[in-house]
Amino acid sequence: MIWLTVWTCEHDHIVCGMAWDEDFNQREEIIEIIADAFAQQIFNPWCGICGSGAFTIHDEPTEALTVDELRPALAAAQANQMKLREMLWTLGLAKEPPLEP
Repeated sequence: MIWLTVWTCEHDHIVCGMAWDEDFNQREEIIEIIADAFAQQIFNPWCGICGSGAFTIHDEPTEALTVDELRPALAAAQANQMKLREMLWTLGLAKEPPLEP
């Protein structure tokens, strides 16, 4: 089964996430990978949309049989988040400017 684990801020903005296959990974391993990315400052420890540093981890099973099947949906979700961030930045409501593609 393919799982999607995401970190959201207190306003439910997706800060980061990872799709993973339970045949090859365990939830704890995924959380450790992302925690290391935060610790190494690969990811900022705040939401780029609202600035919140309070995160919640959510896990959801998907209907996908492979991570590759999930890629189009993940790309669409990321594009929507970037549009929201750009709109909020334009209105002066985002913590950080939109990311360059």
